[in-house]
Amino acid sequence: PVEDVTRAIGVYIGELKQITIEMGKAQVEFEKFFDAEPARQKAVAEELKQVGLEFAKVGTEALAAGSRAAQVAAIVGEENIPLLVRQAEILSNISDLNSEEAMKGIIKLQQQTGVLYGNLNAEQFQRLSQLQKEKLLTDQSAFALDALNTIANRSVAVEGELVETMTNFAAQGALVGEGFENMAAM
Repeated sequence: PVEDVTRAIGVYIGELKQITIEMGKAQVEFEKFFDAEPARQKAVAEELKQVGLEFAKVGTEALAAGSRAAQVAAIVGEENIPLLVRQAEILSNISDLNSEEAMKGIIKLQQQTGVLYGNLNAEQFQRLSQLQKEKLLTDQSAFALDALNTIANRSVAVEGELVETMTNFAAQGALVGEGFENMAAM
């Protein structure tokens, strides 16, 4: 019995060590892409970990998604990184994508279709107040996720496949004036 307890403690310590190493690597990667003062980096990283916990995810997944969002902070505003990570976690929960893949998908969809800006262009989006940006990003993310989920529910495709297909072909649809829902349905 004592050997079993000792073995169990050893396994637990090994797993804890591995998680700590992974968390450290994720933290370093996030700080690499999120260019801010150390106190701000730490605060946003903690907020991202909380977002991960809200969705029953390990903090490393939320930080990985945050690293991707930080790479496009100039497009959506660095204060919106947690909001984007929250949307990625939602996509991750309704799809076959992990958090980082979901974030990459959202970023690619924005780049290809401008779905997060709604009817605005980048200049118009940048002129919005922070509250207006947050509302628009939330509304447009919900719109996109709802469209993807609705189409996935009505077809044999899953959200991850839809996101991948759209990121490859949506730019052509956007050029000819197709709406996001129509592109997703094709």
